[in-house]
Formats: sequence, structure tokens, C-alpha cells
Amino acid sequence: MKEIIKRFETTKLFVSNYGKVYRVEKNTLIEAPASRAGQKLAVSVGSGVGGRMNIDSLVWRTFNGKPEGRNKLHVTHIDGNPDNNRLDNLDMPQIKKKETVTISATEYEEMKAKLEAYEAKQIKMEIE
Repeated sequence: MKEIIKRFETTKLFVSNYGKVYRVEKNTLIEAPASRAGQKLAVSVGSGVGGRMNIDSLVWRTFNGKPEGRNKLHVTHIDGNPDNNRLDNLDMPQIKKKETVTISATEYEEMKAKLEAYEAKQIKMEIE
């Protein structure tokens, strides 16, 4: 895959599909310093965008845009390595909306009884 570098929104940051983040200084691209934010690498993106941003989210958002209706990106790494921020290693699982199901009182009582019986069986198995 060929390296592609794009500007991140209106910041002075440029992001590579290889997972690298650059800043412009004196008309030259230099790699932006990254630091740990928990398990993931993060970089300063400026106060107008939110201060700091995980590099995986920055790469995803630069090449795929900000998802509609979501305030926070939850990006996963296909290979499980949080330092591998290449675009082809990133995925964003779909968040399912909570569904409400209406059941009758009889159905509720039946489900409750089954759950209690199951829990009692589990406790009995742990004791033996």
C-alpha cells in the first residue's frame, strides 16, 4: 500500500495512512511527538479540536470522516496491537441501538423463575 498523507481538518496536523502524524514547522513536515494515553498513543491536536486525541482515532477520522451521531470514536485494532495505527489495521464496530421489548407479566414471571433456577443451579455447582 502506498503512503497517503492528508491534512486533519483545519489543524496543522497531517496524518498518514501508515499511522504517523506530522506537524508543519518552517514549511517542513516533522513527525509529531506521541505519548501514552493509557494503552494507546495520543498526540496534541490543538485546543479547538479537543486538546489530545488518540492516534488511532485521528487516523480513522482523517480518512473516513467523523461518524454521524457519535461524539466519541471507538476504534479497534484488528491485530490487537494498540501501537499499530495503520489505517488497514483499524476498525470501528457498529454501535447497536438499545431495543425495548414489551412482555406480559406472565412472561416476566416465567423468565424470572428460570433465571432464579439457573442461578441456584450455578451456586449449587460451585459448592460441590
